[in-house]
Amino acid sequence: MNAFKKTTMLLLTEKSSHNYHFIKETFIFILLFFGSSFLTSFISIFLIGFLSPFLGGDIDLILETSIMPQWITILFLFMTVFVTIFIIIYCTKIEKRSLKSMGFNKKTMLKEYMLGFGIGALMILIAFIIAVLLGGFNITWNPSTISFGLILFFLMGFLLQGMSEEVLCRGYLMNTLTKRYSIIFAIMFNSIIFALLHLANSGISIIAIANLTLFGIFASVYMLRRGDIFGVCAIHSAWNFVQGNVLGISVSGMPVNESIIYATTTDVSTLISGGSFGLEGSIIVTSVLLISIFICFKMPQKDLGLV
Repeated sequence: MNAFKKTTMLLLTEKSSHNYHFIKETFIFILLFFGSSFLTSFISIFLIGFLSPFLGGDIDLILETSIMPQWITILFLFMTVFVTIFIIIYCTKIEKRSLKSMGFNKKTMLKEYMLGFGIGALMILIAFIIAVLLGGFNITWNPSTISFGLILFFLMGFLLQGMSEEVLCRGYLMNTLTKRYSIIFAIMFNSIIFALLHLANSGISIIAIANLTLFGIFASVYMLRRGDIFGVCAIHSAWNFVQGNVLGISVSGMPVNESIIYATTTDVSTLISGGSFGLEGSIIVTSVLLISIFICFKMPQKDLGLV
């Protein structure tokens, strides 16, 4: 197994003005997470109140219902851009870090993003195909009912949502922790925190938490190996979008009603289908992620330097 080396991305992180104990870093992380979430929710609710009369909805009824209209789900996805902005402002203005220390390398952005999107889509498709072969899902498809316009908006929303979580957990938390602790500790700690952020999600289970932790480990190792954050942002976004709007499976417990394929769970064990949490709650995803982590550890480590 190749050892991790501190590349330019992490060396630039060490130049920041802060070097806190992980307990204090956790406290700061919690403040940043809830602060950015509050800002996102505030703006979202304001926009829902403003737009609902034009879209034929009642704001009180919308907020009370258990099934949100799709335009509101899309709106919440789009509003996660403020989480990304919030974290970038904190890192650059408070910690005095550069964007390169967070993994933002504009010269490799397109290449890394396209590669990552393909990898993320492939990983979830492999897991889905195995689940179908094992009898975990029934598949239906009715092209006349598909709204490709809505699916396109979901894609754009998931591109922003995937980036927000990666910037928060990998670009900020993981890289910050490497200033004082080992890279392995930074990988494990941010991955566990990433999983715990999903504890309130519908259908959460022990396997789901384990898989979310494994996804965090995979994303962390991939980012460190590639030296770029755009790749893991794309992997995260493709994973969620393909799972929800291509395959019609719940995304970390969030049902998505507009998809190209409608996959419904069968009576086969939830160990195969993941149950209401979605495929991420299955042992199939566990296997795919473990193999992906192993492959990442075998990848050569790139140092993009000051590109």
